[in-house]
Amino acid sequence: ETTAVESQRQKRECAAAERDATAGERGRPPARVTAL
Repeated sequence: ETTAVESQRQKRECAAAERDATAGERGRPPARVTAL
């Protein structure tokens, strides 16, 4: 059973992973790293 909050968090993590992969292909640091 996943709550709405958990579902939203999983979607954000998945989107972040996709952005990281895309940024990595362009030679940029992952968005998650630059945000810290």
